[in-house]
Amino acid sequence: MTPSQRVFADEYIKTRNATRAYLAAYPKCKSENSAGVSAKALLRNPKILEYIDAELEKLHNATIADAAEIMSFYTGVMRGETVEVLIDNRGEEHEVPSRMSDRLSAADKLAKMLGAADKKAEGVSVDVEDLSPLAELLGGSAHE
Repeated sequence: MTPSQRVFADEYIKTRNATRAYLAAYPKCKSENSAGVSAKALLRNPKILEYIDAELEKLHNATIADAAEIMSFYTGVMRGETVEVLIDNRGEEHEVPSRMSDRLSAADKLAKMLGAADKKAEGVSVDVEDLSPLAELLGGSAHE
């Protein structure tokens, strides 16, 4: 790929406008019509297309959160590792840990992502006799 083709590809990635990208890469071209025709031809060049696709993939990976990043975020919130910055009426900033409601919401979303929320507890049973001491403390009977 020539240096001008690389400039064209980089400009195309920025603007998504092939004619403008061509005019930026080839400043001697003064006609928008011929720039458009030449730009379309460059966009059919396999090396240029491969470069554009690779650069767009890099941009996508750098700007879009993947599942691991989302799970890491929810885990941090759930564990209380994140803080919010609140500004009081005097304009002073205060770091406040995540609220319990936010932590519970993060745990719920994380469980859904992991599929744990949809699974039913297997092999879990509660023996009513185990509740007798609690019932007695509350002034009743577990068998009522």
